[in-house]
Amino acid sequence: MLEIDDYNQFYARYNKQLVKFANAYLHDEHVAEDCAIEALMKLWERRGEINVIDDSLIKWTLTVVKNRCINILKRRHTVAADMSDEAWTVNEHIRSLEAFDPYGVSFLEMQQIIRDTLERMPQRTRDIFVAYMEGNLTQEQLAGQFNLSSRGVEYHITKARKLLRQALGDYAPLAVFIMRCFVS
Repeated sequence: MLEIDDYNQFYARYNKQLVKFANAYLHDEHVAEDCAIEALMKLWERRGEINVIDDSLIKWTLTVVKNRCINILKRRHTVAADMSDEAWTVNEHIRSLEAFDPYGVSFLEMQQIIRDTLERMPQRTRDIFVAYMEGNLTQEQLAGQFNLSSRGVEYHITKARKLLRQALGDYAPLAVFIMRCFVS
């Protein structure tokens, strides 16, 4: 059984990331928040069936968010059927989500790839990227903190993203979700 403390810890760690995952497809933060909350409520309702808090718990929760996003996007697709650009975008999001299988992903493996890649980055690039991913500072604030121009900060962030994208390979579509969860 999932205890309240474990649930609260899970909620605190993953709620924002679940919202970001849903928002990447829905482009509506309020609806994305609803998707994340719904998934977390379902998790709480099924807490009696859950024995351990582990890698599979986030996979199950991501699956709930994914399915909710697909349902929302299918409704949007029906509404946007006459708007070719919007309909095409919605259709691409649906296909992408339908192909996404959280159970085919090893979060522990991705976490290790991210850590290894961050270790291999030049110190300045790593420091700027980690500060950026923590999300507390704008590029201008980072520029001031690291005594660089905004373009210099952008260069380091782009460089770090490219290295991570190359290292993550097939995991790249989940890169933002995973980096926000594991970069610290």
